[in-house]
Parts: sequence; C-alpha cells; structure tokens
Amino acid sequence: MAASEFSTGCYSSELIPPHIRATLRQLHCHSSLIASSARHCQEIEAHLDSAAATMDERRRELELKEKELEIARTAVERRSLELDAREEAFELVQKKEIADMRKHMEAEKESAERNLRELEEKEEELEMLGSYIEERGIMVREKELAVEAKEKEIERISTDLKSREGELEKNLGELRAKGEGFIEETESGIHDHNNPRSLRKSFEEQPKELEISRKQMETVATSLSNTISELQAKEKQLIKVRNLIAQYTAECELKEKQLCMADRVLQDKERDLGSVQQVLEERREELVGKEKILGYLRNCLAEQSNELDLRRNEMEKITKLLSASSSELRSKERELAEARNSITVCNAEYELKEKQLGMVVEKLQLKEKEMCSVQHTLQECGQELETKQNLLGSLLSILDLLREKVGAKEEELGSLQKSIDEQRNQNQAGTVDGALPCESNPDSPLKETSLPYLIDDEISTAIQQSPDPAKMILDQLKESMSQIDAKKYNQTVVRKCIVTLEQLLGVSGKVSPEMEEAATRLAISWRGYLSQAAHGTVDVLAFLLFLAAFGVGSHFEAEDTLQLVEEIAHHERAPELCRSIGLAKWIPGLIQRLSEKNMHMEAIRFTLAFKLAEKFPPNLFLLDYLEKTRTFENGNDLLESQCQALNNHLDSLKVISQRVAGFGLDPSFLNQKISNHLQELETGVGRKRSCLIATGLVIQSPRHAGATLSGNILELGSWNQQGQSNKRPKKS
Repeated sequence: MAASEFSTGCYSSELIPPHIRATLRQLHCHSSLIASSARHCQEIEAHLDSAAATMDERRRELELKEKELEIARTAVERRSLELDAREEAFELVQKKEIADMRKHMEAEKESAERNLRELEEKEEELEMLGSYIEERGIMVREKELAVEAKEKEIERISTDLKSREGELEKNLGELRAKGEGFIEETESGIHDHNNPRSLRKSFEEQPKELEISRKQMETVATSLSNTISELQAKEKQLIKVRNLIAQYTAECELKEKQLCMADRVLQDKERDLGSVQQVLEERREELVGKEKILGYLRNCLAEQSNELDLRRNEMEKITKLLSASSSELRSKERELAEARNSITVCNAEYELKEKQLGMVVEKLQLKEKEMCSVQHTLQECGQELETKQNLLGSLLSILDLLREKVGAKEEELGSLQKSIDEQRNQNQAGTVDGALPCESNPDSPLKETSLPYLIDDEISTAIQQSPDPAKMILDQLKESMSQIDAKKYNQTVVRKCIVTLEQLLGVSGKVSPEMEEAATRLAISWRGYLSQAAHGTVDVLAFLLFLAAFGVGSHFEAEDTLQLVEEIAHHERAPELCRSIGLAKWIPGLIQRLSEKNMHMEAIRFTLAFKLAEKFPPNLFLLDYLEKTRTFENGNDLLESQCQALNNHLDSLKVISQRVAGFGLDPSFLNQKISNHLQELETGVGRKRSCLIATGLVIQSPRHAGATLSGNILELGSWNQQGQSNKRPKKS
C-alpha cells in the first residue's frame, strides 16, 4: 500500500518522464493481481494443510514399518557379517596352511633340484675323468710301443756292435799274427843276410801293410765310439720314457680313486633323493586330505548362503512394499512443495517489482543530484579559468623580464668569451685554472648565473667552451644537492640537471681521479637521499645520468642500481644508460623481472637494445600484454564507466600497434588477435547500446563516450587492415 501511495503521489510530479509514469501504472496493476493471487494461495494453503494432516498419519505408519524393517535388516546384516567373518577366518587359516605347505614343498623341491644339479655335475666330472683316463691310456700305449721300438733298435744296435767287436777281434788276431810273422821274418832275414833283395822287399811291404791295418783299426774305433754314444743316448731316452710311464700310471690310479669316491657320493645323493620323494608323497597325501575338508566346509558355506539369499528375497519384498508407499508419500509432498513454490514465486515477483520501483526513483534522484553537481562544477571551472588566465598574464610578463635578463647575460657572456680567448692566446702553456678565469674569479658572470637557470642552448655553449666541463658541472650539481638540506629543492632544478648531464655525455673527455673521487662522494650522498626521501622518476633519471657521465657506476651494487633502472624503464634512454653504467651482463635478469611485473613494453625495449630476441622473443611479450588487457570493468551500471573501460582497452590496442611500428616488428602475427578483440568490442558496444535503448536513460555524456569508442574502433580496425596489407616477413 505504501508503494502504491508513493507511485500515485509520484504521478503528479513533473520530474518523472512519461515512460516512467507508464511503468508505475503497470506496477500498480501488477500489485493488484499479486494481491488476488495471494488470496487464492491462502485458500490453497488451507486445503493443503488438511492434506498434510492425513499425510502425517500415513508418514507415522510408514515410519513404524521402516523401524521394524530396520530391525530385521540389522539382524540379517549382523548374521551376514558373522558369516563373512567366519569365512574370512577360515580362508585365512586355509591360505596360511596352504602357503606353509607350498613353501615347505618348494624348499624340498629346491633342495632336490640342487641335489640333481650336483649329481649331474658329478656325472659330467666323471665323464670328463673317464675321457681323460682313456686319453692317458692311449698315450701310455703309444709310449710303450715307442719303448718297444727303441728296445728293438737297441737290440739291433747291440747285435751290430757284437758283430763289429768280433770283426775287430778277428782283425786284431790277424794283425797280431802278421806282427809275429813279421818279427819272425825279420829275425830270419837277419840270419839270412846273404839275400838282401828279399829283405829289402819285405821291409818295403811291411809299412804299407801296417798303414792299412792302422786305418782299419781307426775306422773300427770310430764306428765303435759312435755306436757307444748312440747306445748311451738310447738308454737315456729309455729311462725318460719309463719315468713318464710311471708318472702316468700314478695319475691313473689317483683318478680311479677319485672316480670311486664320486660313485659313493652319487649313491648317497640318490638315497637322499629317495627320502625327499617319500616326504613329498606324504605331504601330497596330507594336502589331499585338507582339500577334502575344504570341500566339506565350502558345502556348508553354500547352504548358509542359500539361507541368506532366501532372507534377502524376503527383505526385498518388504522394501518394495515400503518403496510403493513412500512413492505415494513423495508425490503428495511434491504437490505440496509445488504449491508452496508458486506462492514464494509470486511473493518474490511482488517484492522484485517494489525493489525495481524504488531503484527507478533512486536513479531519478541521483540524476537530479548529478545535474546539480555538474552545474556547480561548471561554475567552479569558470572561476578557475579566470584565475588561470590572470596567472598566465603574470607569467607572460615575468617571461618577458627573464628574456631581457637572458639577453643581457648573453652580451656579458660574449664579452667574457672574448676576454677568455685573448687570455688563452697570451698564455697558451698555462694551467686549467689560468685558462678559465670564470671559475676562479668570483666576479665572473658565468659563476653568478647557475646552470639550472640557463636555457638548453646556453648550457651546450657553456659546456663546449669550458676546458673542464666535468668540473664545472660537478660544482653546479653540488650546489643543487646542497639545496636539499636548505629545503629549496624543486623539479625544475632536477630537469635542468638532466639536460646538463645529457650534454656532458655528448662531450668526449676523461675524468681525472680526483674528479672521480669527488663525483663518487656526491653520488653516495645522492643515493642516500633517494633511499630516505620520496622521489620520482625524474630524480632517478638524473642520478643514473650522473653515474654514466662521471663513470662511477662501479662503486654501487649492480642489484641496487637495477632497482632504480626498473623505475625509469619506460624512458627511451634507459637501455643506453645501462650500457654506459656497465650493467650489460645483468640485463637478462632485468628483462625477466620486467616481464613478471607486466612491464612488457619496457622488456621489449631492453630485449631489442641488447639483441636478446632469441632468448626473450618480443612477440610473446606483446601477446601477453594483449591477453592482460582483455578484461575490462563490467560491474558498474553507469554507461560512462563502461564506455571508459572500452576506450581504455582500445587505447591499449593502439599502444601495441604503435610499439610494433616503433620497434620495427612484423605486425602480421597480431592481426588475428586484434581482429578477435575488435569483434568482441563491437559486440560489447552493441550490447550496451541495446541496453541503453531499452532503458531510455541515455544522456549527452555517454553518447559522446560512445562516439569516441566507435571512433577508436574504426581507427584501430583501419590500422589492423593496413598491417594485414603491409605484411613483410621478419624474424622476431
């Protein structure tokens, strides 16, 4: 009723648009329908209450039957559990006995197999021994035959020797007879001195005969000595052969003894094998008896299982009856639940309509507040614009004064340069202090005008004309750093220092050890300031430029310096600064950290600058960046925020396109990805527009945002088509 009164009161309001009034009228009609349906639901609830009472009685009866069934079921389950436990215990005992018998039989079988293997090995040894004895017997017989042949040869030689001895004795007898005859003849010749011719003849014949006899004796003696030596050699060979025969006979006797022992061992093993076989037979008989017992027990278990099956069938019949009654109960409960659900749905629809009406009213109030706030902000912006215009006029006047002062300073600098040139010509062999009076002279206009207050061209001119620009810039930086303690530090001074240090990097020249030491002290104090106080990327860039310009980067930890590099990684000169400071070998780790922190464009810049594209492919970084920008905010119902999220997503796609063109990469690999994103964005824009048309709450600012969004989509689509038409193969 409160909602209806509020809606009727709102109809007269001029702030509510016509379509909102129509919606409110429809809601009022719906509320009357909901009230009538609520009365009908109350009647249905009364009828359902009576049905629920009867259902409660049936439920109590079913619960009693279920309890009885549960008692019977628990008894059956307990009985079945007892049977299962007995079966398991019997099976465990049976398995244990069978396992023990199998282990025992396997052990006996293994011992029998081991004995058989030993017997086979012994038989093989006996066979080898028999073959060895046969070979030795053959060798002995061959040796005996050789000995017999040698004995026959010795007998033959002895017979020859005896025959030769007989011939020798015969020759000796003849020689002896001839000698005696010769003696007799000589004696007769001496007595018969009347016949000198016969005597001379006999004397001439006797030496010849003696020579012949001597030769015969020598031949007989040599043959006899040869025969004796041969006989001695044959006797030695005979002795060796007899020794070998004795040795072979001893070995044969030893082998025969071993063979007898092996036969006895084999007989023992056969007896053991017979006993093992007897034990196996006994075990087999025991196993047969236990199998019979097992069969009897199985029959008993089968009978008990049959009884259990009968009881289970009875239980199933009872459960079927219970299920039939429970199904009827469930159908009644479903009808009751459907009726209650319909009532709850009607109530929920009624509440939802009330909430929607309240939300519409709240949105209207919010729109009014937004219009008021916009008017207020417009007034404030007008006031701020007037104040800024006044401030701009004052700044322009100050700028004119500064330009006049700069012109005067330029004239003074020109006169000073002329005086410096004249003095340099006069004193060519002078020191650096003598060559630059502007640094030693406190009245010098260059000393009075600090570098931060000069323009870029003046700084470049001063650095190029100075004989020691490093010392000049270091003194100016010391003065700038001293302003930190004096609370006069500002970003303008730091930016001028950056310009000065960039100019110094372009000037070639070595820094003296004294200058490097002073620069190191200043760098340490500067780093301490960055660690203690809040700082921006401009401060970090100036510090890194200082390290590169004076070459003092090695005095700091590389990891500490890399943390500062991460803060200015978006700067185009960051890779060049890392190379100048000497951080080239730590760049892969820096690229990895930048990728982990979703700084993909910075990682690509360092990858291409240090030629690490093979290790860190830029395409993967771009794809990762593209995937990270897919999600955009959908939670806010306001069109402005949704269009802004879509515009941000399109801006990220344009950033990718610009980076691809700036890095000189091939955009063909991103065409499909960007096309998919464009389709998603176009569908998202269409869906949001349809929602706006349905609600009729479109205002001027979202229309402008939608137009910007459409322009961004068209711009990015044209770039995508251009990338597809200008494909060129290039390795990343």
